[in-house]
Amino acid sequence: MNMKWCQVMFTFSIGGFGLQEFRRRVQRPCRHAVAAALAVAVMVGGRAFGSERWTPLFDGRTLNGWQNLYDWGKAWVQNREILLQADRKFFLCTERTFRDFVFEAEVRLPDKGHANSGFMFRCHKQRNRVYGYQAEVDPSARAWSGGLYDEGRRGWIWPRQPNDSTAAQEFRQRTKGAFEKGAWNKYRIRCRGDHIEIFVNGIQTTDVRDSTDREGYIALQHHGEKGRIYRFRRIRITELPSPPEPVPVAAEIDLTEHTPARMQNTLGLEPPPGATILLGQGHGVEQWRPARTGAKAFPWKLGSGVLTVVPGTGSILTRPVFSDFRLHVEFNVNSGRPGQANGNSGIYIQQRYEVQILNSFGRPNLQRDECGAIYGFKPPDVNACGAPGAWQAYDIEFRAARWGPDGKKTRNARVAVFQNGIRIHNNVEVPAKTGAGRPEAPTPGPIELQEHGNAVRFRNIWVLRRGKGT
Repeated sequence: MNMKWCQVMFTFSIGGFGLQEFRRRVQRPCRHAVAAALAVAVMVGGRAFGSERWTPLFDGRTLNGWQNLYDWGKAWVQNREILLQADRKFFLCTERTFRDFVFEAEVRLPDKGHANSGFMFRCHKQRNRVYGYQAEVDPSARAWSGGLYDEGRRGWIWPRQPNDSTAAQEFRQRTKGAFEKGAWNKYRIRCRGDHIEIFVNGIQTTDVRDSTDREGYIALQHHGEKGRIYRFRRIRITELPSPPEPVPVAAEIDLTEHTPARMQNTLGLEPPPGATILLGQGHGVEQWRPARTGAKAFPWKLGSGVLTVVPGTGSILTRPVFSDFRLHVEFNVNSGRPGQANGNSGIYIQQRYEVQILNSFGRPNLQRDECGAIYGFKPPDVNACGAPGAWQAYDIEFRAARWGPDGKKTRNARVAVFQNGIRIHNNVEVPAKTGAGRPEAPTPGPIELQEHGNAVRFRNIWVLRRGKGT
């Protein structure tokens, strides 16, 4: 082996810890040798873990740069470690925010008994509350260490379903042995744009795209196990340049720029650079969650890239939320009884404004509750529907309502819709929520696919964010 390459490998291997620690880790079971080999493979690919320029977030002596916003919980420094103790859940937070970065730290939980912790990142803080992304520290038999949890909001992002689900089983199988109970465990979190990666002791446990938060604080969690002390050390970060915006940033979108009378039929249209893939292109349902509170499993059926509504199970929502965007959705309606039981579904923009899906093929003079309608508000300009059983496409340009600093709406939402390449709505101003949509608000919202009792199918769904603050 080339001598220079040997030196590089050795420098990389001990870059995050001392020689004594390096020797101890080399003596671990074989699975860690595999992890080290994978890490070297990552380095060959151009992203060497040891090449970053690090900034310590903990000086080893004080809690400078950190704060506890809770009325409970204890944090102190001992032996160059941060120690947390509490009888209720609390978080020790950084005083400043971070956007795109690689973060590393080590954590050790008590050797015996119940314990749980996590590393918060890009999170938000208030007095007695911290919420947002969390890299899970889970020494229990569940073995979800390195999973991605949305603390105080959506719950599990990855793995995305309960303990007995296929996704959870696959997660445990792939990451088994990454976390060592009763030992120091090294976490690495990489965030750039909407791309989030988590590693535990060199093994990748999470690789997802989620755009809910682009910037926030770092925090250390004590889950509230009475009297138990959790230990953290070697906490550092390297900040990364932010990726380019997928489209030029603009305060407004002039929808007339995107609304010719006709465009090429977009069935099978591939997502452009910067788009978030919601279904298809090798992606499953990781970007979706059940709309029903307390649902324990994903309700619809996925097979060969096609997502089929299971009647009676409820609607689904995107995990990311959106403001201004272009949305591409392909759907296939089934033929049923005439009226609203005939291939019924819908796309709720921000969970507020519905574009209706229905079997309206060949019907003249469509009404405000038929396919292509902005439900209950405006019928489509023309009937562009395909026959039931044929795949169809919606391409939707949406500009969210604008709001003033006093929380009052200053401009209504606007939407342009193409169905099968034919414009059916041209830059329509929508003054309020439609159908069963939620009330308007200044906040972004998810996209909802509606379950309305019919086995409608979906495929090839992606969204391209546009404009400022999206």
